[in-house]
Amino acid sequence: MALWSSCQSGLRYRWELPSDLQQLGYATDLLYIIGLYLSKISTQLLITRLTMNSIQLIILRSMLACWTLFAVISIFIVALRCDLGQPWLQYGQECPGLVRENLFPELLSSEVLRLLICLQFARWQVVAAFDIISEVGIFGGAVYLLVGLSMALAPKAKVSFAFAFRLP
Repeated sequence: MALWSSCQSGLRYRWELPSDLQQLGYATDLLYIIGLYLSKISTQLLITRLTMNSIQLIILRSMLACWTLFAVISIFIVALRCDLGQPWLQYGQECPGLVRENLFPELLSSEVLRLLICLQFARWQVVAAFDIISEVGIFGGAVYLLVGLSMALAPKAKVSFAFAFRLP
């Protein structure tokens, strides 16, 4: 990504490494979340399109709404960081308004403050949890769709096996 950006500028651009690379990393994080959930939503739309049963449609569409909500929440979790003016700055930055000294003076120990400032790992844990829940839900929706079909077990197993490859 950094090489692509350099080539785009004709290799004459001088990098300010921390800020420029962090901007690219921030954009990459957001594009990753968008691509991840677009693939989930398109798969869920495919599964929803395969049924005509009204009860199954309601369940599958509610799952689709849930994955869309997960996508929006994940984008906000990753996008909103300490400094909203420059959200890509994440390394070596402190959040001055995170803990008010007059409200919680006992929380100003260095260990607790470090825990409050280093939220990046926790953010990605939430995104990963949403990812796993949605993948299991997509697989469950496909199996739920197959259970009601009156066809041989072998074709059902093949379709289930194909959707099982999406599981993490």
